[in-house]
Amino acid sequence: MKVLALNYGSSSLKFLVAEIDHGKITGYQARGSIDQIGEGESILRLDLLGQSSVTENPKVSNHAEAVRAILEILRSDREVELSGVEAVGHRFVHGANLFSDPVVVDEQVMGSLEKLNDLAPLHNPISLQGIQVTRGILGQKVPMVAVFDTAFHQSMPSYASTYAIPYDLAERHGIKRYGFHGIAHSSLIQGYEAFHGRPRKEDRIISLHLGNGCSVTATAHGQSVDTSMGFTPLEGLVMGTRSGDLDPSIVRYLSQKENVDVSEVEHWLNHRSGLLGVSGRSKDMRVLLEAANREQDERAKQAI
Repeated sequence: MKVLALNYGSSSLKFLVAEIDHGKITGYQARGSIDQIGEGESILRLDLLGQSSVTENPKVSNHAEAVRAILEILRSDREVELSGVEAVGHRFVHGANLFSDPVVVDEQVMGSLEKLNDLAPLHNPISLQGIQVTRGILGQKVPMVAVFDTAFHQSMPSYASTYAIPYDLAERHGIKRYGFHGIAHSSLIQGYEAFHGRPRKEDRIISLHLGNGCSVTATAHGQSVDTSMGFTPLEGLVMGTRSGDLDPSIVRYLSQKENVDVSEVEHWLNHRSGLLGVSGRSKDMRVLLEAANREQDERAKQAI
């Protein structure tokens, strides 16, 4: 069967049109990515049946436009035959306790997914838009499947996933370390095992996912046992625009000193912090490396 996979990052969209046989990819017809979405200088990389191309500054300002652009390119190529796609997989960052496995998306599932937007504000709303755009172009009959980053980390022991807050509050509101980038970490582990030909039961691995969002995960016997991201993707390592770990009292302190709501401070921590916040220049490590090396920019150096 032919499947279209869409992987939504906070500032990127990766895609793949693949042939699947008994759960394994047997070949692909198209794959690629659009990077730096919403930054004014997007880049489209396309590998269409082995023929590669790069387009500077395609006309996309958000992820919905990026999905439309990709589908229009694929639909216009007769050899790809996008009309033959039998299912579309969409990456979702947060499934909370509601979703532990991939799920076919219907209206009830859509409603449940919308309730999780606050837990992953940079990602889940984008994935929901992607489903709506894809349905509008491919039609209602093509199944949409949501695949969750949090699912891989459900194997974490309770001592790794439990926060040291009042237990009744954590239980009542579903507060725990969910972990993210599970699809990527799982793929890294599988790739390592395939490369070395090692049985999963022998492996203890630390894997790092480094992009605009960053996380580190420890696995044993192929299962996640600890990870750096927590209740939301904000926790853990310093990232492109996210602060990562910090003293939680800083939220209240900034809220009082700047006379803004806590939600505004949380927005700063998600969108204005990390590499961008420290450097005051960019969230892109490539830009910071150039600024540090060529211009001796001290804040760029500090961010790095």
